[in-house]
Amino acid sequence: METSQNYQETQNKIEEHYPLFVAMPSWIFCDARIKAAEKMLLVLMHVHKTYRPNYDEIEWIIGIGQKTAQQALRKLEQLGFIKMVKNDGRGKIYSLTRSW
Repeated sequence: METSQNYQETQNKIEEHYPLFVAMPSWIFCDARIKAAEKMLLVLMHVHKTYRPNYDEIEWIIGIGQKTAQQALRKLEQLGFIKMVKNDGRGKIYSLTRSW
C-alpha cells in the first residue's frame, strides 16, 4: 500500500515532467471505439507531441502493461488517431494525426 509520503513523491515526479492539467477533446472523450486506457494514451502522446513509447512510463501513469500498450498503439494507428513517423531501430516514434 502506498504511504502518503510515497504518494507525495509520485505527485512531485508527475508535476516535474507533465503539465498541471490536460484537456481531452470531446471527439476523443465521446468515441466509443476506444477504451479509457487508450484515451489516456492519446493524452500522454499529446503532451509529448511526438512519442517513442516508454512502457515503464505508460505502466506508471496509465496502469497498463507493455503488451496492452502495444495493442492500444496498434488500434489507435488502425483507427487513424496516430501514425508512425519513424522507426529508427530503437523503436517506433508516433505522432497524433489531428491537432487539439
